[in-house]
Amino acid sequence: MEAFRRYTNLSDLICILSERRITLRDPGQWDDRNDSYYLEKYREYKSLKTLLALCFADRTGETYHHWHVFSSGADGVSIRFNKDRIIHAFKKKCKEDGGVTPFHGCVKYAKIGELQRNPPRVDELPFLKWAPYGDEREYRIVYASHGSLDSWGFDIELEWIEHISLSPWLPAAREEPVRTHLRSICGCSRLCISRSRVIDFGGWRAIADQAGSFDPAQLAGAWPGDEPLETLLAELD
Repeated sequence: MEAFRRYTNLSDLICILSERRITLRDPGQWDDRNDSYYLEKYREYKSLKTLLALCFADRTGETYHHWHVFSSGADGVSIRFNKDRIIHAFKKKCKEDGGVTPFHGCVKYAKIGELQRNPPRVDELPFLKWAPYGDEREYRIVYASHGSLDSWGFDIELEWIEHISLSPWLPAAREEPVRTHLRSICGCSRLCISRSRVIDFGGWRAIADQAGSFDPAQLAGAWPGDEPLETLLAELD
């Protein structure tokens, strides 16, 4: 099954788990002013009163880039969702609410010279970003409406959350208390939660220690979490 990740923070995660809901946001609040400008121009061209969006990383494995840019600090989290389930729920809710045809898809990254030679169509603007942001590999969902809305979202099932990674900068002593708190939320007791080891993983270092006489079985003691080693390696790779 396909999956993608939402890099965010603990407060947002708690809202998602408690409300069983994903909320799209006003692009005008994004740090990337170039990106939000393209979405605002699309809204103007289409005479829309509401345009909200949410971004995911279109890959299953963690990356240092995404952690550092979108979820830096001890309260960062990465939520791995079942992609098909999220997109289906998003499209279904759009149809129920009578919004403009729902838009979703991978973002295209382009160079300025390329667009100067071949200007984009209006319909491309919500999914077009400058080439320097290409490492994001972003997947975006966009809700558009001729009505005026302050916020909009759709319900999800907890089963659609495949894994939650806590910040790699979260102090080790706080990992278990945070995990316990999240699992105490109604219905969340069986969620798969672990602290990311993307910046500090003994299993990776053990490879250097065992160079020349490497035995994969020796990695088993390097992982202190509650997941099988194979699951962790798949997460990181």
